[in-house]
Amino acid sequence: MASLSLTTDIIFPEETLYYLIAKLPEEQGVRELEHALQTIVKRVNILKTTNNTVKFRFSIPDFALPLTLLPKHVDVLITENKGNKNLPQMYI
Repeated sequence: MASLSLTTDIIFPEETLYYLIAKLPEEQGVRELEHALQTIVKRVNILKTTNNTVKFRFSIPDFALPLTLLPKHVDVLITENKGNKNLPQMYI
């Protein structure tokens, strides 16, 4: 299976990037933005790898690549686990 390509598999429209930036907590630098983008890419890769056949809380109906990332996708893909806030990377 080919790996996910950021240049052809995920399309980040400008308005979606602005939406994502506005949704993140204010901070100096881009650490939170980088983390959010990494989370989005990881989760899209999981959806691609599982052919979107496994139901995750971040599943996208009618998922297909290339994916033009919309604000509604951002809301789904960067939802945090409501469980243990001390271990945010433990759960997908």
